[in-house]
Amino acid sequence: MKSKATGRNGEMAAALFLKKKGYAIECMNYHSRFGEIDIIATDGSYTVFVEVKTRTQGAKICARESVDVHKRNRILRTAMCYLGANAESRNLRFDVIEVYIRDKTDFEILKINHIENAFDAEAFDRALF
Repeated sequence: MKSKATGRNGEMAAALFLKKKGYAIECMNYHSRFGEIDIIATDGSYTVFVEVKTRTQGAKICARESVDVHKRNRILRTAMCYLGANAESRNLRFDVIEVYIRDKTDFEILKINHIENAFDAEAFDRALF
């Protein structure tokens, strides 16, 4: 299991990665009663909700596979809370960023994989139930 420090380091690496791609970071570690969104950013006309998963080299499953239906629903509900508090009128997108590291002791980044539209925003309406 990864430590909180490993997860936070992965989130910081992902935020830097997004900034280099021209995204504006609006918020990191946004919490609601439903859960947390690692990064909220804007990309052109999109508000992008980003789940960051950090894994060591040789992990048994790829990072994105851990964003299951329950995690997606928590993200969707948390995104609704954010939008309710921030009155955004933008397009929405839900991305996953995979950060692969050599090991947890030195946090050497091997690869960052950005999956845009990792899951469908149409599921947004279904998250109410």
